Parts: sequence; structure tokens; C-alpha cells
Amino acid sequence: VVTSSRSVVEVARALETTGMKVRIRGYGNAGGENLGAAVVEFRTEPVLGVLRLIQIAQDRLVIEGTVDGLSPGLHAVHIHEYGDLRDNGANIGGHYNPDRTPHGSPSNAREHRHLGDLGNMEVDASGRGIIRLEDRYLNVWNLIGRAVSIKERADSFDPTSPDGDAGASVAIALVARSSGLFENNKTLCLCSGKTLWEEEQLK
Repeated sequence: VVTSSRSVVEVARALETTGMKVRIRGYGNAGGENLGAAVVEFRTEPVLGVLRLIQIAQDRLVIEGTVDGLSPGLHAVHIHEYGDLRDNGANIGGHYNPDRTPHGSPSNAREHRHLGDLGNMEVDASGRGIIRLEDRYLNVWNLIGRAVSIKERADSFDPTSPDGDAGASVAIALVARSSGLFENNKTLCLCSGKTLWEEEQLK
């Protein structure tokens, strides 16, 4: 258990400086309540992976996950307006942009980016990309039902381009509501499947 007033991303980076691989398995928040969670599952061969979206505060959304099967290099990641995945994503619309602002980087102020601009995922030589970011403008409840796309190229963050010159989508998936971490516990029965009196005879 790690207790800190720092963000999840800062804690993970600090732990990683020890040389260990780190996977955050739980997120706290001031009220101790689930503020919302969603999952994005990419499962179009060869691209397979999962992103988790967890609202850890009213003004802070954590997006983190791993995707395999991509070409090495940088790939833009964008949230799109619609969750219609038919026709290879032809109907997902533009980037999620309720403020009607120019395209930009996720590190920009709200007025200088689309809310759906999530930046670039770095993919290593094995084809694995890892994304981990915190966003102070996004809220998970506004994203459920929309689509997330991974593009063939890096996002240039050019404000005059509607999509950062990132090219076509190589993977598209739906943002689906999910239980918060540790809120969907299962009970596992380790019995043999026999009835009670048959179990007694097995002794």
C-alpha cells in the first residue's frame, strides 16, 4: 500500500525509478467512493489491448493501459464523438470536442485542444505500447459510448489540422462502463459439483 498526496502517475514514475516494473492496482480518492470507471478493449488482430479509465477525482481522470500488435514508433490516440464501429470506423465522427476548440496536445489548456486529444503512445520494438496519463478536463461519464482510435502515425499537435496529421485508424474500440477497481468481486466455488450426500461419501 502506498499512501501519498501525489497523483497516481507521479507515484508510479517514482516507483519505477527503483528499476522495478510497476502496475498500479488500486486508486484512492478523498471520499472513498467510486466516481466512475470505464474500459476500452482493442481486439482486432493483430492489435490487442486494454485501456482503463478511472475517475479518481471530480477533475482528474486516469487513463492507462497496454496495447500489443502495433508498429514501433509513436501512434496518436484520440477519443471520437460516436461509438458506431461499423464500416471500419467510418462513422465515429471527429475528435470529441464539445468546446469547438482547435486541435492540440493533452498538455495544452482546455481552450487549445480537443478534449479527445490524448497525445501519442510510444510503441517499442516488440509492438507493445503503454499509455499512462492524467487529464484534468475529461470526465469518464462523458466518454462512455464514444470510440477510441489508435492512429497509424504520431500526432503532430498542429492546431491547423483537425486530426494532427496522424493518418488512418489502425485500431478502434468502444468506451464501455465498468465496475470500479475491486468493486466486482466474485465468489469461487471449490466444491466438486456433487450433491451434499455424495460429498459426504467421498470422505
